[in-house]
Amino acid sequence: MWGRGFQIILSFWLLGQSLVLGQISFEDHQKALELNNQASVLIEAENYLVAENLLIKAIVLDSTIRTSYVNLNYALSRQKKYPLATDYLKKATAIFSSDDELWYYLGNAYTRQEMISKALEAYEKAIHFSKINGEDFELVYAYYLNKANCLMKLKKYSEAIEVYGIALHFNPNGANIYFNRGMAYLMLKDKKQAKADWTKARELGIELAGEYIEKYCE
Repeated sequence: MWGRGFQIILSFWLLGQSLVLGQISFEDHQKALELNNQASVLIEAENYLVAENLLIKAIVLDSTIRTSYVNLNYALSRQKKYPLATDYLKKATAIFSSDDELWYYLGNAYTRQEMISKALEAYEKAIHFSKINGEDFELVYAYYLNKANCLMKLKKYSEAIEVYGIALHFNPNGANIYFNRGMAYLMLKDKKQAKADWTKARELGIELAGEYIEKYCE
């Protein structure tokens, strides 16, 4: 569950150590790490509620451990506790302000609550910082995909098509990207392009795309 943090953790190491040495006791830091490790095991066992409680305690003891927020977001999301996940992710992005993965998770939490404008802002932050941290991270395509999905909900179809195209640059075989972009083309009454994208989506495994071709493009 380390994700992006494993790649950029060194950039926060000195900050974290100074906070531990200056404000957080070594004992509390160690307890927080132990709770985090215990929670990781519980998450693997799908015991999300107990993991949640341990991770909240860990953050109270030491709020500078990034993986506590990542693990807590996962545990809360599995329980569909999106408002609480949002609260902790806002705290996390305040501490790790240039962490694109955390901004992405915050965007997802907003999306689950239909807070589309806020979600869009969070995805744009994720995209911005990914260009600084490195775009070779496996989730970068999803930053663009989810941004485009937000644009779709805001009925900004032309903009969504452009952003879906960027998502495909990072994930050329993304069946869901083709499928969603086909929807954007359909909303613009471009059935030819919609059919082309849905044909590709069907080739990549989305059988529903074939039904859409028959219903809207034939």
